[in-house]
Amino acid sequence: MTSTTTTTTTTSSPSPHPPTLTTHDNLILTYLLSPSSAPSPSLINPTLPSPHPASILRQESSILLPLARNSPSPSPTEIATAIAALSDLIAEQPSNASVYNNRAQASRLLVGDDLRTRAVAESGVWGDLARAIELVREAGRGREGRVSKAEAGVAAKALVQRAVLLRKYARGLAQSPSHCSHTTPSSSPNPNPDDLPSHSAPPPTPQRQQHPNPSDQSERSPRWLPLELQGLDHDAVEAFARRDLETAGRYGDEGARDLAVRLNPYAKLCGNVVREAMRREMDGGVSPGG
Repeated sequence: MTSTTTTTTTTSSPSPHPPTLTTHDNLILTYLLSPSSAPSPSLINPTLPSPHPASILRQESSILLPLARNSPSPSPTEIATAIAALSDLIAEQPSNASVYNNRAQASRLLVGDDLRTRAVAESGVWGDLARAIELVREAGRGREGRVSKAEAGVAAKALVQRAVLLRKYARGLAQSPSHCSHTTPSSSPNPNPDDLPSHSAPPPTPQRQQHPNPSDQSERSPRWLPLELQGLDHDAVEAFARRDLETAGRYGDEGARDLAVRLNPYAKLCGNVVREAMRREMDGGVSPGG
């Protein structure tokens, strides 16, 4: 009699109880796979009132009305008049971040966004932005950095506008071997719609020099750059802009927050790697072409 041996092949089946991810693991995966949906602490306290009286807001609006009425191309005279009126208002309300923000926006209409130009350097735009941002941050001290919705809106606009300046400057660095590029700057203060949220707006500085002739756009020197940018290369300037956008997102600007994610090279790289790994896992561990 011939004995027959039967071999049985056992195929392992997936565990009915897959490993459970911790809350921390889920947060990391959420950030890598969809960074824009990752939680970040808000800097807004909706219960706080606006710190400035309505009368000041009405005064500010009346100053800006001629610019808005003739948008997108108010005359240089109208812009200069608005800047002078906002400067007078700052003298009366030196702790009002919104007025600095609006004065910077008006200045950008007059001189543009190129930080390498003498006109922009002497206009005080950068200082106005920094002052508006700092005033809001000061307001949040002692309450975990959180401010009223009105203050947050001003800070977000100021941060986004500074990011406009930074990204334009970074592009100039990428196109030139030195910081002293002699390319002709753009006369438009408006950001590229592909780069920044359409509702962007900039901010202001306590002491500023007299506005130069807006047509004086030819002279450039590294000494005109803000101290914060001295010696920074393209990547460092881009990182500066990205941080401003991320912070603007924490102040409630979702468009800035999403753009910061798209500009983050590490998040994009990690997200692609994890997505590919998970795709392979769902396909049974078979790599493309393998």
